[in-house]
Amino acid sequence: MRVLVTGGLGNLGTLTLHQLVQHGHEVQSFDLPTRTNLRKAHHLSKAIRCQWGDIRDPDAVARSIVGVDVVVHLAGILPPPAHDQPKLAEAVNVGGTRNLLIQAASQQSPPRVLFASTLDVYGPTTHLPPPRSVDDPLVPTDNYSQHKILGEQQVQAAGIPWAIYRFADMPVLGNRPAHPMMFDIPLDTRIEAVHPADAALAIATGVSSGNIWGKIWLIGGGPTCQLTYRTYLTRLLGALGIPMLPDRAFGSQPYCTDWLDTAASERALHYQQHTFDEIVADVARGMGPTRLLVPLVRPFVTRSLLRLSRYYRHKG
Repeated sequence: MRVLVTGGLGNLGTLTLHQLVQHGHEVQSFDLPTRTNLRKAHHLSKAIRCQWGDIRDPDAVARSIVGVDVVVHLAGILPPPAHDQPKLAEAVNVGGTRNLLIQAASQQSPPRVLFASTLDVYGPTTHLPPPRSVDDPLVPTDNYSQHKILGEQQVQAAGIPWAIYRFADMPVLGNRPAHPMMFDIPLDTRIEAVHPADAALAIATGVSSGNIWGKIWLIGGGPTCQLTYRTYLTRLLGALGIPMLPDRAFGSQPYCTDWLDTAASERALHYQQHTFDEIVADVARGMGPTRLLVPLVRPFVTRSLLRLSRYYRHKG
């Protein structure tokens, strides 16, 4: 099959491209021609064709979608940037999805669309017993979760075959700037991670099997990746040589993350290949030489992180 991946050069997109090639598909990537993306494109398999454009541009999307059997729609602006640039995020996440679906529906043989959503759509659920299920009510709590709920509704109403993947937390395997948002999650909050490679495998297997369409799937790392945020952050920081930060640096308002019921998706897709220990190791490895320098400047790094916390400043 011919498969187009929007946002093909992002954290999940690049791994998805390679997984789709390994599953025998003819693969195209659609993304912005930024300096970073152009550099990434040089390292892609020659079997992958890169198409450049903006998901908001009808002409660019129309050109990329001709003759495509499946679109894996990953393009979007995620938090924290989605919260820092709300108008741009809405234009890309909602407007871009609408544009893609219009162009897809206008094809003589419309492609199927796999839409990437998030567990954030459930809102804060610490007062409920885990795990979350597909049928749980959707509760928007910020602009990003609202964008994803609207995106899911658009996909289901477009009149073309669809599937929706609601992903658990997906750590970036490499350098990622710290952001104040990391302190908004109470330490006792339940959180589930999924390795980006496992998420990519779930996409490629689903596209290849053909059994995912017309359904919503929860994609997470499974029991070995279900933790509290305290454990999650302690282990990630520890892998970088940074001690856990004090409790008073973190907020107490309920946050929209939880454990997921992934039994059905694992039975169908067999994608849960990595434990949280392996996620931590790959995050540390992805930091490259930077990780070796952190212990030398640990006090400075710790102070820099704590300056991002509005709770620590207030309480301190």
